Amino acid sequence: MKKVLLKNRYTGIPIGDNFPIIVNCNVGINSNSDYNAEIEKIDRLFARTNSTPDTMMDLSICSDSPSIAKYIIDSHHIPVGTVPTYTVSSNKGIAKNALIETIIQYAEYGVAFMTMHFTADRDIYQIAKNDRKIPTTSRGGAAVLFDLYKTNKKENIYLENIDDIISIAKKYNFVISLGATFRPAGIIDACDNPHILETEKQRELCHYIQSRGVSVIVENVGHI
Repeated sequence: MKKVLLKNRYTGIPIGDNFPIIVNCNVGINSNSDYNAEIEKIDRLFARTNSTPDTMMDLSICSDSPSIAKYIIDSHHIPVGTVPTYTVSSNKGIAKNALIETIIQYAEYGVAFMTMHFTADRDIYQIAKNDRKIPTTSRGGAAVLFDLYKTNKKENIYLENIDDIISIAKKYNFVISLGATFRPAGIIDACDNPHILETEKQRELCHYIQSRGVSVIVENVGHI
């Protein structure tokens, strides 16, 4: 397993290889009115210095509220991750310009890693629809699939723009986390065809992105 360094302008934490296990804490808001309460919870967490997380992930879906990711980076200095899809997807799909601008904005904040669903795939989705009761439980992956069908793209928006995204990641030195669209929703679907097919695609993408000089995390069953 290759070492991956999650870093921002203040600090860096190595993961993988023989490095110690780290603890990540997910936070985020569904409406602008929740912002202050979420910030208060985060501050209380860091007030207890013996139980603070190593990294955090901002899973907010509000595009017009202040960035919780930026707040954590600036105030508490630990590596933070985000999911760009969460703040740009809508019932009209995902606009390319909005996605790229959001990735750049997060990168300029100093985000350490971003989850992107490159494996939201038509063929795997059709198999999952036939073989599973719940084809996908991934919020980000489902949004990318919706955009794929809504706009009738040949490939999902991440794959269409993979080289541009890699260039941005290389410029700002953040890690790409390959989100799992078809991770099994329960034991009954574990290691089924959609799961294995996606894992193979993740492996291919991992090698491609690494060959371009960008570090990669592969999300899968545990979704940690």
